Amino acid sequence: MVSIRMVAAPIQTLNASSISSTYMGIGPRFDHSARVVRVANYTDGLLMFSWNGIDDHFPLLVYTSIVITICNNDQDNSDYFALPALNRLYVREVKPATVGYVCVTEFRGINDA
Repeated sequence: MVSIRMVAAPIQTLNASSISSTYMGIGPRFDHSARVVRVANYTDGLLMFSWNGIDDHFPLLVYTSIVITICNNDQDNSDYFALPALNRLYVREVKPATVGYVCVTEFRGINDA
């Protein structure tokens, strides 16, 4: 049986005071392809998230989070479904956030590119 270990990238955060009605990137682009992404809205505002900084992809209500499981149980590293490297997550406010922050953590396989 093949075993794949997951590695977590450092958490990326953006304070509520930096979030506006236009999309803002959260941290740098991912260095590696991501199999799992956790996004949390620890603000008092309704936020919209985007993978390209243009289109709305998913909202997060006040003080909620989502885990996006792209591919976490694939045992074959040669071909798998994942969020490509050099991608980034963007956020904008739908209802203004006055306190708190948003955070993103991405997880990859130990041998992923």
